[in-house]
Amino acid sequence: MNETAMENEGTREAADDAPIVCRPSRSNWWVVVFFGAVCASLLTLPLFPTERQKPFSTGDWIALCCLVALLSVLPLYFGLLISRAVVAVNGFGLCWRGALGRMRCVRWSEVNDYYELSSSGKTYSVIETSAGKLRLNSIVDNASQREALRRFIQAHATQARSKEWDVQGARPEDDWPQTFDYNTSDYRFMKVAPFVMPLLILLMVCMKAGTNITRVPQTFIEIFKSSGPVVGVLFALTTLVILSLYPLMIMAMLPSPAALRARRQQRITATLDSIVFEDAQIGRRLEATWDEITEYFTTLDASQVKIKSVPRHVVVTAQGEFDFMRGIRHGTRLRAIIRRYAVNAQTKKWQHRGDVSTTALGGETSRWSGGAPGVGQRIYSYRTRLNRALMWLPTFMALVAPLRVYLAQFGMVRNPEPVFDIVFAVLMCSLPLWGWWRYYAASIRIDEAGITQQTWRGPPFIAWDAVEEYHKSGEESYVFGNVLGAGTRIRFWLSIADAEELKEEIARRAVNSRTRKWEQV
Repeated sequence: MNETAMENEGTREAADDAPIVCRPSRSNWWVVVFFGAVCASLLTLPLFPTERQKPFSTGDWIALCCLVALLSVLPLYFGLLISRAVVAVNGFGLCWRGALGRMRCVRWSEVNDYYELSSSGKTYSVIETSAGKLRLNSIVDNASQREALRRFIQAHATQARSKEWDVQGARPEDDWPQTFDYNTSDYRFMKVAPFVMPLLILLMVCMKAGTNITRVPQTFIEIFKSSGPVVGVLFALTTLVILSLYPLMIMAMLPSPAALRARRQQRITATLDSIVFEDAQIGRRLEATWDEITEYFTTLDASQVKIKSVPRHVVVTAQGEFDFMRGIRHGTRLRAIIRRYAVNAQTKKWQHRGDVSTTALGGETSRWSGGAPGVGQRIYSYRTRLNRALMWLPTFMALVAPLRVYLAQFGMVRNPEPVFDIVFAVLMCSLPLWGWWRYYAASIRIDEAGITQQTWRGPPFIAWDAVEEYHKSGEESYVFGNVLGAGTRIRFWLSIADAEELKEEIARRAVNSRTRKWEQV
């Protein structure tokens, strides 16, 4: 069966089903253009020799060609994806083609299963068919189009194993019981991280010093002699902070060794009727039916540093409460199971409780443009403890530029070129300057009329009845909220204070939006 035959037969058998055809967004061409320009620039290097540059040897050409070939993979893939990829559905069946390969088409009776699959913090919509597996997110990057496809597939794939979209493993038709423990790669990494991070700091010192590693002790002695003990101590502390700040931040975001030891013999078993928590280390066992779960939420212990981003997931039952944390096997699936089957819980989704790192600093009055609660526009700023703590890394890294010039006097680095140092200093200082501006000045403001964003280019505004779509984009730490309408896009980081409240307000007020919930694009 080919695509044309499928379309013709689908038109005859299901004339009332309007076909849907989706392709990747043309905005992805910027990846092709940008990386293509980088590759072209690298190839022109041999055409502009300098006085210090030696003629390109055969080895240089081989290395350059290998680098260009490696950098060309991404633009070539995106070019093929944009020009070839497509997903089409109608009343008869489903057709799709990715960046590579041929067009594949199946009838709805050949769709075996469809579900959501979570990986690296991102949720994918997956369809399993007799002709292969399709990930909608890999082709359809528009949230409203993807949601329309999901509804169409759910309505027509009536012989599939699944009856509705949900996380694989959380559905009634999946295999039960399911067991969740901490014998995972994530958990094992967290146990060895306290020993790996000091080695990472040592490696960074070696990379910074390069071939002059043997001069490190002598350099410190010379600085103490020439600049005095005060400057010498400040230099030593600054160097230590710059080299160790990133590893220390990683350590701050991991559970403590004591918390890890307490989890090693814990296990959670879920069935369609109940959930069982077991801790063999202390001999504790708690079993509760789904109807006996009264609430569930995430929280941070009061003893944890505010920068920590590894919350405890707490489940409260009539018999008591238990918790689990990052590193447990299939944690996303476990959270989805609890959310689906704990129908009597007061809460209907996982929410933070007591985590002040996402709450705006400055009190309730700072959240309103009128200076008093409920007066004026509601302000959502980036002034949180977490954002403030994260800004110290690029701020200290900005000190590398003057530190490099200082170290050159003692032979620890090569004598700096003035032009290079100027460019290097501008690049290193631009990120913290922008970050601190965003921390103090950038914000999202809402009122009865619409939503406004405070940016350095001016305040773009979208009226609520003009909002056409809202969705999430990006991955991991770079996740954004997007609001589109009236030819304008408002985009904000989800590290903004009270992000969940802001998302709920947008979803409640944007009555004309094509999307009805926040989905990842």
